[in-house]
Amino acid sequence: MSFHRIDLMPSFDRQRARKVRERWESKDGRALHEKIVDLVRKGAGEDFLQWDFEQGQLGFLEDYWDLAGIELSGEAIEFPTGDNFENIDFSYGKFWHCTFTNACFPQTQFNFSRLYKSNFEIASFLLLNFMVQS
Repeated sequence: MSFHRIDLMPSFDRQRARKVRERWESKDGRALHEKIVDLVRKGAGEDFLQWDFEQGQLGFLEDYWDLAGIELSGEAIEFPTGDNFENIDFSYGKFWHCTFTNACFPQTQFNFSRLYKSNFEIASFLLLNFMVQS
């Protein structure tokens, strides 16, 4: 087994990675991050961003599945039973020292994401993408 840096993978898109990460660093991005993390702490749920997105309350998000580039750190969340993150795109995101209990990730994207010392306890993963290569 050999190690390959994520940013050197053939389908890694530097411009997309930079764009989706930097958008969370603005004043509006930090406020939106807090709003979304609060919803996640409350259990998320299937299409948990849909209503706010359709009301124009989610700023720069491209659709109500778009959490690309988001960073979560030190979260310990126990989720209710159900599809917590169906179709959510966490591509190019970072999860640091998080524990998710009873989380469900059906058809979730983690392309080029980085997960550091994070635990998924009693978690379900279905049709999950961690990386796409050309």
